[in-house]
Amino acid sequence: MSASAHSELTCFDCHLPGVVQKNKYEREDRSFNRLGYHIEGDKWHEAMGNDICLRCHTNKNPENVSQSCWSCHMPVTGEDSIVFQKVKAEPPKGDNIRKIKKMPHRSHLFHYHP
Repeated sequence: MSASAHSELTCFDCHLPGVVQKNKYEREDRSFNRLGYHIEGDKWHEAMGNDICLRCHTNKNPENVSQSCWSCHMPVTGEDSIVFQKVKAEPPKGDNIRKIKKMPHRSHLFHYHP
């Protein structure tokens, strides 16, 4: 993370944790692309689109934005390979690999554009 206000964030401040996804989604629909945050203690709210950013950045005008906040503020810096295992308790190799999914990796340094 950067030396900004975002440096204090954890993954779960923006991303739905696995246990929430496990209880709500089929295995193939679980992803780090699912965004959400705590409301009312331990209850999770799933965010859609720019809602995840606008819950804190309340001074922004979402009507003037035609794309996602992260398309400018979190540029793609490479590619991640997400390995889906058949048996999670065993190493992710050989016959234990169910699927490998390629996804763009976005920087979490949150570029600022004045």
